[in-house]
Amino acid sequence: MMRTLARLTTALLIWIAGPGIAGYLRIKLMHRSAAGDFGPYYLIRDAVPLIPELWPLAILFVVLPLVGYRRRDAFFYFVPFFGWALFVKAAWRLAALRNPDRPRRAAAPA
Repeated sequence: MMRTLARLTTALLIWIAGPGIAGYLRIKLMHRSAAGDFGPYYLIRDAVPLIPELWPLAILFVVLPLVGYRRRDAFFYFVPFFGWALFVKAAWRLAALRNPDRPRRAAAPA
């Protein structure tokens, strides 16, 4: 029970570090963009709120090979709903790397 609770807490912290921070920064940048802080340059004003979405992509690019996926699977983060589910599953598996639920196997007899 305690392992599962610790794993859930760790996975939640990983999720907050990824999409949680990116969502917060996107909202802040959208307010600055709407206020006209980026000047009359429409391309910059429209593209700046999308920059924080690269943060979870970078996290997934590093983490996915550790939890049994390919690096290119990180681009699935841009698919609606599936990307968040992939991040949650990767965070859950990453949280289990230090404390496996099952004991290690005995060495095979030689």
